[in-house]
Amino acid sequence: MLLVWIGRRQTESQARILGRILAALILVAFIVALVYKLIQPALDTSVPLQLCDVAELTAAYALWSQRHWAFVLTYYWCPC
Repeated sequence: MLLVWIGRRQTESQARILGRILAALILVAFIVALVYKLIQPALDTSVPLQLCDVAELTAAYALWSQRHWAFVLTYYWCPC
């Protein structure tokens, strides 16, 4: 809720910077989680690429690039 409130009160350039910061945070979290999963591999968590992983990367790409199709695809895959 706080991010929505902040996002609606920013200019377009500020929103782009915030989107890129959030995209970078998502990528860092993705890499940390991937390394953690691969330290002690298990079949249910160490599968190289799952739909949730692709959705997370698509969300980061959407925030970074501001491409409409990436936002739509992220929204479609969101229940993951």
